Amino acid sequence: EADLRVADFTNTHLKSADLAFADLSSTKGLTYEQLASTKSLYQAKSIPPHLKDRLNLESPQVLNDPSKSAKK
Repeated sequence: EADLRVADFTNTHLKSADLAFADLSSTKGLTYEQLASTKSLYQAKSIPPHLKDRLNLESPQVLNDPSKSAKK
């Protein structure tokens, strides 16, 4: 569980980062591409709505419980 409130993610590589339960309140510079490349955003707080909507449509696996997908 990471408290990333007010972090600036401009030009940050998040490939395979586990951001499950992370608090993303008031972050800056987050893009869809960054979030879609993460290992997990399960139960992450305050994902910007326009990014969460796109993740739900195009990369829903990053929003799912990783422990359940590992059992498949």
